Amino acid sequence: MVEFDGNSSPAPYEQGPPVDASGVTPQGDTFSGSEEYQRLLIERELDPVARHLASQFLVLATGAEIEFADRNEVERILAAVRGDGYPVRRMIHEVVQSTSSGATRTR
Repeated sequence: MVEFDGNSSPAPYEQGPPVDASGVTPQGDTFSGSEEYQRLLIERELDPVARHLASQFLVLATGAEIEFADRNEVERILAAVRGDGYPVRRMIHEVVQSTSSGATRTR
């Protein structure tokens, strides 16, 4: 939100203290910022991140939350794209094909 002074001019912006974006993952890996954290996720947690992304694409495609019965379809999508490093475009194509072919439950 922009604040204005008495002359209808934007008030000068005051920058706050720097943000410490460093941290430690539950596995004990340290990182010093968001870029390093993203690198750690890609190196160590790519499968779970891809699984979550595929699940969210299915939620978007079907309009319903993922249920236990959907796990086989999520795994099928992941298996189809795993060898190529989980490209997002291909993952979206797999989701579209699965929902348009009736492979997932009708909600």
